[in-house]
Amino acid sequence: MKEVFFNEDGSLKINETIMNQPSFVKIMEDGVVTADELEEQSRRVISIFRKIEDTFNDEQKMLVQELLVESNVLNAIFKQHGMQVVME
Repeated sequence: MKEVFFNEDGSLKINETIMNQPSFVKIMEDGVVTADELEEQSRRVISIFRKIEDTFNDEQKMLVQELLVESNVLNAIFKQHGMQVVME
């Protein structure tokens, strides 16, 4: 199976994947995120979490949780770093 998470140069391909995700493309078509779109995406994410809860073993669930948390930490500090650079 080809690598799902990495580009050939070893970088993460998450941004590319997000930009090509049908849900993202549909939501961003008009450049406006509505409350209904936000609610629908929330339901979609919760549904995926439920599938993980129902099908993954405890070790897999912990790995997914760790990935989600650390990915969001990275996103938060990346944004913070960007704001610091702008303010310098």
